[in-house]
Amino acid sequence: MEIVYRHATQGEMEKAMEVFNTDIGRKKMVELRNEVEELLDHNHDRASRLRQEAVRVSKYSRVSVAAVTGVNIILLVFVFRRLGDSWREKEQEADRLKTQQEWLDAQIRERTAQLEDLSIHLQDVLEAEKTRLARELHDELGAILTAAKMDVAWVRRRLGKNPVEMDEKLERTLKNIDQGILVKRRLIEDLRPSTLSSFGLLVATRELVEDSATRNEWKVEIDLPDAEPNIGADTATALYRVVQESLNNATKYAQAKNVRVRLECSDDELKLEIVDDGVGFQLRDVRPKALGLVGMRQRVQARGGSFRISSNPGEGCRVRVMLPLKRNEECVPGPESNAMPEANATPLA
Repeated sequence: MEIVYRHATQGEMEKAMEVFNTDIGRKKMVELRNEVEELLDHNHDRASRLRQEAVRVSKYSRVSVAAVTGVNIILLVFVFRRLGDSWREKEQEADRLKTQQEWLDAQIRERTAQLEDLSIHLQDVLEAEKTRLARELHDELGAILTAAKMDVAWVRRRLGKNPVEMDEKLERTLKNIDQGILVKRRLIEDLRPSTLSSFGLLVATRELVEDSATRNEWKVEIDLPDAEPNIGADTATALYRVVQESLNNATKYAQAKNVRVRLECSDDELKLEIVDDGVGFQLRDVRPKALGLVGMRQRVQARGGSFRISSNPGEGCRVRVMLPLKRNEECVPGPESNAMPEANATPLA
């Protein structure tokens, strides 16, 4: 067609018709059609194969997805089952731990109660032993020393104008006996203050504070209730011992000049406070086994009270005790309260 067109445009119609009348164009068209048909058949076959491959791949994919999904479901079921088992085991372990903790708490409470009862019993036994020892010292040793003093005094009176040396020996013996009697009295008062048993907590506390102030040249402030509270002997003894031990510590370590002792009585508790203006100390420096502080704390805590001590270097020391009243105790004068005249019990400013 291109050749015919070229000849026709050039005016060579004969050549154009000659080429036109030949079958070369038809042959080329037939060849081209055959090639196109072969190409179409090839593409058709290829498309068929691709469709079959796609179907096969899709089938395999669906099977693979189903298999993976099934495996995942199985794994999820297994994981959830394991998690459930682990959760149940943890719950059971928590229940066991809770039960064990409750048992341990009960054991601790029981042992603590036993230790508190034992502490109270030991303190009662100690006070009873001190009372017995004080009574024996008073009854036996006191009688012996008094009898010895009377005999020596009788002999001295009978000597008359005998040598002076013998009289001096007897005089020295009398002084030694008097000193022994004073030591005996001091031991008895330390073991079991007779004032506490005879006149009650307030008089005994005032006497103790004033005696300590006289020995240590302290200025003291004593703030006590007007009337003796109706409390048991064990409560009174515990408070007295706290005051006694606090004053002993102040005597040994505080280098104080002023001391204040205050006892307050409310409807349901007694509050005791002992304050000094001594050198003070760091609480962390106190020995864990300091018997004085341990004894005071045990006396108070064994009776359900609270014991606190606060101090800093150069700021003195403050001891606070809060002791609950028992069912049959109250802050009113007891039915048989003994009051001793307080002519010599004026607080020092």
